[in-house]
Amino acid sequence: MIYIGLGSNLTTIAGNPANTIITTLSILRDFGINVEKKSSLYESAPIGPKDQPSYINAAARIQWVDTPQALMHRLHEVENHFARQRDVRWQARTLDLDLLDMDGMILPDSKAWEQASTSHAAPQSLILPHPHLHERRFVLQPLLEIAPDWQHPILGSGQKLLRGLGDQSVLRL
Repeated sequence: MIYIGLGSNLTTIAGNPANTIITTLSILRDFGINVEKKSSLYESAPIGPKDQPSYINAAARIQWVDTPQALMHRLHEVENHFARQRDVRWQARTLDLDLLDMDGMILPDSKAWEQASTSHAAPQSLILPHPHLHERRFVLQPLLEIAPDWQHPILGSGQKLLRGLGDQSVLRL
């Protein structure tokens, strides 16, 4: 199973952030990505600078027939369609698409994953599973809504990871 996370906190050609997420889920097929299941929308506070709007987040299970790197490239194309800017880390975003997990794959290896999971620097290459998904309720909650038995390939039970998170306010819309 392949899971992606979606987030937006700026207006786009599709409208407000909620409409951006809904529109993104409907046009992924145009980019060769088939959506099999999608979560509800969730609202959460931003990570990083607090002087930006709240985020709208969701997760989706998708089908993809190529490599994880090719999928990440395609997700960046979708972000570009919505005028995503990559100037400053954790800045407000028109659209943020993250590859969360791809069939339990660990890329490039568990040692690199562990290093990336303890770093706040942007990784230079694709890391799977997403190195910070286990720390973020706004990622885990929608993911577990569509895949309640999901297992982190290194850390185990997704439900246990969610229960272990501190008070991170996430509102299901």
